[in-house]
Amino acid sequence: GMTHYMLDEEAPARLALQRAVRSDRDFPGKEEGRQRLVLLEMDPKSVRGDALSALEKKQQASPNDPVLLRRLAQIYEIQGDQGKVVATYEKVLQLTPRNSAVMLKLAQLYGGPLKNRSRALEIARSARNLDSDDPQIAATLGGLILQSGDFPYALTLLQEASRKLPNDASLLHDL
Repeated sequence: GMTHYMLDEEAPARLALQRAVRSDRDFPGKEEGRQRLVLLEMDPKSVRGDALSALEKKQQASPNDPVLLRRLAQIYEIQGDQGKVVATYEKVLQLTPRNSAVMLKLAQLYGGPLKNRSRALEIARSARNLDSDDPQIAATLGGLILQSGDFPYALTLLQEASRKLPNDASLLHDL
């Protein structure tokens, strides 16, 4: 569970840690597993004020915790603090450089509100190389490629994504 956790693989981390902490046996790390589960099950929409301060303080004490950093980025995104969102996701990417989900978020931010299309393309291409089956990555990269004017390549990516996400209005618009 902790290995998945540190790789920012939330679903398998959650499953393994739940099974571990539910065990009748006591073992070193059981309390740590409980604490990590709290972070995994936290709803970023419900965090405000003192709870956010506590998380930020916890992050200073555990600067290499990718799940905690990702939760903070999600909270900052809800609050609309784009600077903190990007800086936090960039930290997560440094810790887990093969994390295509974080790359996708960064590509969307750089390609959208931050208006840095070259950085967005760079990150989206890297994400695509890591996870060529993810329709969200294909849609994001396709939209960025569309903006750069390479219509045949954009069409290929957008068609691929639309087969897996047939009801995504933004994707259908780009297609």
